[in-house]
Parts: sequence; C-alpha cells; structure tokens
Amino acid sequence: MSSPLPPSGQAPQLLHAAGQVLKPLARLMLAHGVKYNQFQELLKSVMVEVAMQEVASDNAQRAQSRISVATGLRRPEVKRLLEAPVSPHSKGRSVLADVFGRWTADKRYRDARGRIKPLARLSSEGGVASFESLVRSIKKDVHPRSVFEDMQRLGMVVLDKQGRVKLIQSAFTPKEDLTQMLHFLGANAGAHLDTAVRNTLGQTPDSLEQSMLGEGLSERGVAVVEARAREEWRRLFRELGDLMMQTMEQDKADGLAGQRQMRIGMYSANSIWVDEEQIPDQIEDGR
Repeated sequence: MSSPLPPSGQAPQLLHAAGQVLKPLARLMLAHGVKYNQFQELLKSVMVEVAMQEVASDNAQRAQSRISVATGLRRPEVKRLLEAPVSPHSKGRSVLADVFGRWTADKRYRDARGRIKPLARLSSEGGVASFESLVRSIKKDVHPRSVFEDMQRLGMVVLDKQGRVKLIQSAFTPKEDLTQMLHFLGANAGAHLDTAVRNTLGQTPDSLEQSMLGEGLSERGVAVVEARAREEWRRLFRELGDLMMQTMEQDKADGLAGQRQMRIGMYSANSIWVDEEQIPDQIEDGR
C-alpha cells in the first residue's frame, strides 16, 4: 500500500485541497437533505473500498488489519463495512446519452457543412439514416418510439414540418432528469478528479489535465469568453468524435481488443474575485 504523506509534510496542503474539493459536494448534499452521518458513512465505506484494492491479494484477516492501519478505522468497523451489502445504483449511462453521442459524433448523421441532420423517424423511410436505425444500432431491446418520447419530453428533439426527428440541443444536459444529471456528475467530475489525483501522485503515464485562469473580468467579459469556449467545445467535440469513431473502426479492422474507455471534457467556472493586493492590512484588535 502507498505510504501516507507525513503529518509534518504535505498534510496541511492536502487537507486544504480536499476541503476545496468537498465544498461543492457538501453544497449538493445539503441541497438534497443528506445528513452528516450519511455522508460520514459513505466516506468511511469509500476509504475502505479504495484501501481494499491495494491489499486484495492478502487473506481476509491480514487485509482487515492493513486497512485498519491505513484508514484509522477500528478492525470491527472495517469488517462491518467490507461485509455490508452493496447499495443499488444506476448502472451505466442511459440509452439517451448513447443516442445523442452517436448522433452528434458520427459523420453519417451530419451534412456536408458539418451540421447535424434531422433523421427520418422510421427505417422504412430513411434506411440506415433514420432515428429508428440509430437507436437500434445502439440497443436492440429498447423501442425507438420510447427513446423518441423521452428525448421529446426532455426538450432534446422535435418533429420538423417533414415529420423528421430534429435534434435541438447541442449538449446532452437532461436537467429535468435528476437521476441522469447525478450520473453525469459522478462520471464526469469523478474522472476529472481521478486524473488530477493520478498526476499529483506521480503515476505514469501522466494524463491531460490543464486549465487557465483569468482574473478581473467583468460580467460582460465572462459572457464573451464563455460563449467562445462553448463554440470551441462544439468544434472540438465534432473533431474528436470523428477521430474516436475512425480509431475504433480501425482497431476493429486490425483485430485489436477494445478494452479501454476514454473521457474528454471541458468546463468553465466563474466566481467573485477578490484582489488580495487591494485588501488593507487587518488590525489585530479588529478595529
């Protein structure tokens, strides 16, 4: 198991960084009525789960002892957590996400100018370039009509004057479906944080995880940069989507096993900025 950071070394900086990560999560928990004892139980369970991955080859008794030392939890508590039934959770992303991803990433569904094409609703009308065929290419045991109705309910698609299914969202953000939003939160933020942690721990090869910071922007300036960032993401999404599809097809043709998954994303965040150099020195007695 990896050696913990020494208390006199990076521990204060580590705890500060962890606090910054946890603040948005605490806000989400409070917004949905999750209490401290529930969150504490989750944290203990996750720490034991991660520690267990490091000692999986040990026998049960020795593994419990090593996990106890690593986490600071008593052995009976470690044993209880290891034997606790796994809580049910959503399995994987939804069919809607896969349909949206294939529709926006596959060049077969875009016109010569790169715009996403409306699709004939039925395969009898549009053949392979139909909404029905698109859904069937992803999951055969789900009825395309159900997928269409769900996407219509979420405001993702409409029927145009020719009766074709037209995609009207440039990004899959089903805000009316909390279950899906929470799934994306866990998958996207979890992958981003995992990448940052791997790089911080010096694991190789290092992964792409970069950002830029601008300070002193106005509300208008933020809006201008945000609009440009969204435009660039749409362009990058199309280009990388094409590359991924081509690469997967080439791998399959070359007989290479597709055992890896890759997540690439982009985000922007803005908040109130306080110029620390402009803050007057505080007087010790508070006056």
